[in-house]
Amino acid sequence: MTFRSFVFVILASLIAFASPASAKTKEKKTPKKQTTRTWKTVVDYVLKNGGDDSIHASAAKALGYDSEEVPAKSLGLDPEKSKDGRDHSIFVVYEKGAKGDLIPKEIVLGSIRVTGADSEKRLDSYRIRMALNGNVLRGMKASGIVGEVTQESLLPESKELVQLFNRESDFYLKEIELSKLAQ
Repeated sequence: MTFRSFVFVILASLIAFASPASAKTKEKKTPKKQTTRTWKTVVDYVLKNGGDDSIHASAAKALGYDSEEVPAKSLGLDPEKSKDGRDHSIFVVYEKGAKGDLIPKEIVLGSIRVTGADSEKRLDSYRIRMALNGNVLRGMKASGIVGEVTQESLLPESKELVQLFNRESDFYLKEIELSKLAQ
């Protein structure tokens, strides 16, 4: 083996070993830390920034409430501003404490899509009643032509409600900036 061949072999070896080392360095970059909100964070935000509202008779009944009007604070996002063309709303059901403070009790998520012309607008609406920890308690679906809407209760384990809950949870916990929600 000539001296030239020997140098060439050493250089080739160095290049071969250098490439994997630099690739490993690139792989070691720290991934961006993804923060996931909790339902507590969302509830606190709605209580602080939400408007006075209530869940009214027909929805309250379908969701299993004993009262015809359930006091809540709410925020939402108009369909023109949402990626899926739906109106999204979140209600934090509360009771007043001894000092007049608001004590959160439950969360109700809403999702509505209205389609069609003025004379035959069609409504597709869901509500999810859930505990503060995110456990689904009950749901409801309302659909049909405005004025002829039918409403039905959905059990927590129903496939339709599970899919809806997953979609709405992602919306509030991962996708939307809370500051974009309005009264």
